[in-house]
Amino acid sequence: HLGFWKFFYALKEQNIINQASLIIGVSKKLVEALRKQFEIKCPTEVIYNGFDSDTPLLEKKSIAKKYIVHSGALYGGKRSCDEFLEHYQKELRDQFDLKFAIFNQEDLVYLTGLKTKYNLLNLEIKENLTYEESLELISNSEFALLVLSKDGRDQEYLPIKMYEYVQNKKPVIFCGLKSRSEAFDLICEYQIGDHFSSFDYVQGIDVKNFDEPHRIFERSYQNGLFKNEIMNI
Repeated sequence: HLGFWKFFYALKEQNIINQASLIIGVSKKLVEALRKQFEIKCPTEVIYNGFDSDTPLLEKKSIAKKYIVHSGALYGGKRSCDEFLEHYQKELRDQFDLKFAIFNQEDLVYLTGLKTKYNLLNLEIKENLTYEESLELISNSEFALLVLSKDGRDQEYLPIKMYEYVQNKKPVIFCGLKSRSEAFDLICEYQIGDHFSSFDYVQGIDVKNFDEPHRIFERSYQNGLFKNEIMNI
């Protein structure tokens, strides 16, 4: 029965694609995956997600010790930050604190286990923050951690938090499979971050590097319609 429904829905999807005049994807790899799965005869376009232009930028507060922030889901370790935490414990813990904003129980269990495993006394797990509180956490940070899977299963995924990091001009520390990640490709293209093993480079990133991606990923709404640099509706 499962095979039948899978076949049925694939036919339905192909039928919808056959009727399309234009297909828009939110990443290049997502469009590539769609082309491999279906026969597409119409044009395709990539329009990245981004951050809202009317989201207020918060003034960075003076804090006792600089910290690295991560905001968003780790899916109980499916997006594993083990390697980064091991590196952090050996190389970075004396310079920076570490703060994780999480929003589900499985991430709390996962991070609590890692905190014990690596004896991370200066890892702070912040639960169920409001959107405004999570933005404030990002605003006051020194660097932002972006975690994706080690096996590349989410290679086409560009997390919303990446755009929030860009909005706040926070150099990005990447943890995941470099060779297959579109997020990592974009970070390197705009020179706004690198893999955690290249932290010295991340520390030296010029805030001016964020000017172009900030312009490209800024989203505004005029008269109820979406506007950006790539496509005007």
